[in-house]
Amino acid sequence: MTGDIDMSGGSEVGGSNLYMLNQGFVRFGYAGGAAEQYGGYAYMRDDNTFELGTYTDKDIKFKASTSFFDSKVSMKNTLSFEGGTSTTKDYVLFKNDRKANQTSVLKIFRPYSIDNADPDTDTANGTGGLDIRLMSNSNGNSMRILGGSGGTSEILKFKGGSDDKQIEISKSVNLKGGTDSTNVIWTNNGTAGHLSYADNNDDARRISWGSSKVWIRNANLDMTMNEIYNVSIFKLVHQGSEGKKFSIKGEGTGGADSEDFFYSYKNPSGTLDAINYTGKMDSNNNLVNKKYVDDAIGGAGLDGFVKKAGDTMVGNLTYELAGTGVYFNDGTDTFLGFRRIDASTTVLRAENSKNLKIQARDTNNNSRTFMDVQTKDSGGTAGSDSGYRCKIYHLADPTSDLHAANQRYVKSQDSLRVEGRFKITNAGGNYYIQPN
Repeated sequence: MTGDIDMSGGSEVGGSNLYMLNQGFVRFGYAGGAAEQYGGYAYMRDDNTFELGTYTDKDIKFKASTSFFDSKVSMKNTLSFEGGTSTTKDYVLFKNDRKANQTSVLKIFRPYSIDNADPDTDTANGTGGLDIRLMSNSNGNSMRILGGSGGTSEILKFKGGSDDKQIEISKSVNLKGGTDSTNVIWTNNGTAGHLSYADNNDDARRISWGSSKVWIRNANLDMTMNEIYNVSIFKLVHQGSEGKKFSIKGEGTGGADSEDFFYSYKNPSGTLDAINYTGKMDSNNNLVNKKYVDDAIGGAGLDGFVKKAGDTMVGNLTYELAGTGVYFNDGTDTFLGFRRIDASTTVLRAENSKNLKIQARDTNNNSRTFMDVQTKDSGGTAGSDSGYRCKIYHLADPTSDLHAANQRYVKSQDSLRVEGRFKITNAGGNYYIQPN
């Protein structure tokens, strides 16, 4: 058959219609010939499926200002959109006339053999989904999601990624996973994550996190009107060049809102670092600095006190309480105690079986012992080194009745008494002792 068939007039029912019944095909060819009978076709595949198709190596093309699909569109192969010269073209439009309670869905369905199969390792059972390919490593290719009343406000943009800035979000992001374990932003194991400002290079990074710590980088952490609490350990390491490293601003001697209120200072290597404070110092619990202590000591009249490191006294040292005195020890054992026992008794006593000696030294630093007292065992033999004893050396001859006498003086007195009461005579070569 050649030429046209003109069928016009009437409605769908009762008008001019061409009916193809009993699985009839309408085939379309081009340029004539038997082979061209197998170009495209229209066919009622079964009671529920009407099919438009092509034969081998043929394409099917829809050309219209707008193509409407009132139900599902199922694709087995490639769907290509061509043509159009305007910068913005609605190639696929999901039209929603009901507005309320109606959602347009683009559904990618790929049956799988095993639930939750790993798509990276089990490609035979677990792969599927939707790939959107921007076929150039250039930001000139992008996919955008637009919103607003006119559909012109950019919400989300995926770019080709020539500068590694591949996703742009123009609005806020709300994580609505529902639990702490699902409201997560995470990075791959072994690679740190970053939040950056104005760029994606190292200098633009502000917050970074890795396997064991979080970094605040290239910026200050401002906690105005907020708290830091429940800190198990706060560790500050002085790094970099010398200067202030930890500072609490407040009103001090340097004025209001001063960084000198309380701060740590890193000194050059080899010099001890410092903690400094210039605030209030007149309450019991206030910190004080070195200047405050120096000023307080300078006005306290410390010349009237004995220094622990050693001092010279020009007056009397008075102990008013019983049991108070002076003790000498080596940090472990007490050697000597000099103390007041009560209102009428003062004791100088060697402790812990130590010797108590009284010595005198000449100008050449040569000394002599004049008394040696020791108690090894108070229950031992009196006058013995193993018990208790007292030795007196270099006792002078007495010149008064109440002076102690040495052995030499006692012997000389005994000799005088013998010579005064008896006489020795010689008769016939014999010596006789006779009373005077």
